[in-house]
Amino acid sequence: MVVCPPCAPDGDFELVDENLVLGYAVFVDQSDIELLASKHSSITHPVSCNLLVRNGNAPVYFLPKSRVNVSLGINDKSISDYEDSFMEMKIIYHLYC
Repeated sequence: MVVCPPCAPDGDFELVDENLVLGYAVFVDQSDIELLASKHSSITHPVSCNLLVRNGNAPVYFLPKSRVNVSLGINDKSISDYEDSFMEMKIIYHLYC
């Protein structure tokens, strides 16, 4: 489990709740997605950073379908020199739509 490896496998712990926001969430699997959805957690998705450093992309297509909130993430490691949220939205559109 990527969300919290040292925690109980039944998901009965207080780390994951509606206040948790995971950054990147690149290596979540279906059980992690189900846990995040059941606890109403969220992720941020800095797509251009993930593309730039080549660490993969979060399964953004499946997260909202499972009722996990996905928000746009922007950090200093983007493709361009500007923190441009519209460029990020365009990249997300072209990758996932």
